[in-house]
Amino acid sequence: MTTAIGSEFITSRRAVLQEGRAELESALVERFSAEFLNCLDVVVPFIPLTAQDLERIFDIRLRQLQKHLQERGITLEMDSRVKERILLGRDGRTSDARTLLRRFRDEVEDHLGPLLVETPAPCRLRVTELGGSTRITSDLESSTDTVGH
Repeated sequence: MTTAIGSEFITSRRAVLQEGRAELESALVERFSAEFLNCLDVVVPFIPLTAQDLERIFDIRLRQLQKHLQERGITLEMDSRVKERILLGRDGRTSDARTLLRRFRDEVEDHLGPLLVETPAPCRLRVTELGGSTRITSDLESSTDTVGH
């Protein structure tokens, strides 16, 4: 079960660990019966991800992909403008981890496949931005894929 009850008390990670936890439990007692609350094994407060959290998630996913490609003799480089656009999305706002990873897949991973088939290893792939679109190029000039977004 998911509820937003008590979310006004959870303003930061610190609040979850300290004063916000007691206020959260009081809000639940006010809203739900004791019998119902006794059926719950644990209450896990939801803490929204910060922009820094999302950037760390992005960096982890990029490193995983780079490592996977490196095992096949392929180096992947990404321009910081592409990273920023994927982090912010079309609306210019950060969002949640699921949406971030979906954008990463749509903008980068899905478009690597054709290049990997066409381009022999070893090679270097570059992910850059051109006119608001993600462009993936190989150091072997014949391979280029552009993602229009």
